Amino acid sequence: MRKLFLALLAAAFMFGCSGDLKLNASTEAALKSSLIKMVDSLPKNKKDELLQAVTKIALSKGVKDKKESKERAAFRNQIHGKTANQIMDIASGIKIPKMPNMNNILDMPASNNTL
Repeated sequence: MRKLFLALLAAAFMFGCSGDLKLNASTEAALKSSLIKMVDSLPKNKKDELLQAVTKIALSKGVKDKKESKERAAFRNQIHGKTANQIMDIASGIKIPKMPNMNNILDMPASNNTL
């Protein structure tokens, strides 16, 4: 009976401690601290993917700078309480248009690169 109890206790402990980190984006300070912890817990290839995902979500919400705004609050609300995988899933569903050719935007002639 004691062995069964210890086995169940060990299983409960492992299950309870194996949860993924969830991002706390309730405030700017909490977001920064929580994102650092989350990134540090990931392998290198996932760190880059998560940071790109967070940036993509912020851009999709219209975040332009670090100042508090409705857009920044909406961004924090969307990622608050999410795991790294959930954040990357959200970002994968966001379509951001390709950047146009800068020569067309600025109405400048194409470069010939003949120096």
